[in-house]
Amino acid sequence: MATTYVDCNGKEWKLRLSVASGEKVKTDTGVDFATYTTLAKLQDDAILARVCFILSGEPSGEEESFIDGIDGDTKDRMEAAIWSELENFSRGRQRTVIQAARDKANQVVQQEAERIAKQISEITIDVFGKIVTNSADTSERTPSE
Repeated sequence: MATTYVDCNGKEWKLRLSVASGEKVKTDTGVDFATYTTLAKLQDDAILARVCFILSGEPSGEEESFIDGIDGDTKDRMEAAIWSELENFSRGRQRTVIQAARDKANQVVQQEAERIAKQISEITIDVFGKIVTNSADTSERTPSE
């Protein structure tokens, strides 16, 4: 069974994970679907795109069209499709582990986004146009370097 997603140009792409495509992904990108910790590499946009292109089974001449269809929302759909395809490929007893890994990965990404947003919100600019930040250890304002 293949999993699909739609790119920003409206084209539907089918991803299919098999033993052969999984080995090609591992060789080309270092992402090993048997080792859940390497799935963090999918946060790298270039690796995400390469993995999806391999799993699409499209001939290499289609890569430019494939890349042209990627935007921010497409990357989210691509990542969701990979996780779904990994669940489809796995044995029933492994699916719970995969779902937990996916949930943890989403949690880590969300926490990192919230941390960065908080840091940005704490930046102030003084009357001279210099950036001033609040120190994490004290409430004193310190000029940033």
